[in-house]
Amino acid sequence: MGAIKIHYTMKLIKEYVRGISLLFDEDKKRKKWIVSVNESVFGKRTRKGFATREVAEKQIEVYKNKLTNKQRSPLDPEVH
Repeated sequence: MGAIKIHYTMKLIKEYVRGISLLFDEDKKRKKWIVSVNESVFGKRTRKGFATREVAEKQIEVYKNKLTNKQRSPLDPEVH
């Protein structure tokens, strides 16, 4: 029996923010661009596929804004 070779088709293109990355899967026909969000960012793992890189990068901007809003703290009422 020969060894089984595993061929990974997904390539990491860029990690925009820690935990949010853009992947490219050359074996998929329709949704080749994948936006991956780790569980440590929002509490659940998210992977969404997109047909074009531009649409995937727009979704990354949405995730980055959501992360920025999550990290902000409310203003102290005594200051205002």
